[in-house]
Amino acid sequence: MNAYDYYSEAKRLAEALENSGFSDYGAEIVGAMEEGGTGTEILMIMRMRLTGLLAVERLPLNLRESIQVLHDRLDNALM
Repeated sequence: MNAYDYYSEAKRLAEALENSGFSDYGAEIVGAMEEGGTGTEILMIMRMRLTGLLAVERLPLNLRESIQVLHDRLDNALM
């Protein structure tokens, strides 16, 4: 069983993005949780959006690292 709480981590990351002036990116992550119809679909949407955020060079390193960690965990969960 995987005890990692993807939703709480995603919410924490979205809040950190918003607090750092990247509210649009935070909204993208929250939107994934609202738009998906099933748990798997939500995780897939979230992973896709995080992939896009990894390409945003102007994000601070700590946020990029947090995005990478969540992305990697989602990637492993969806395999």
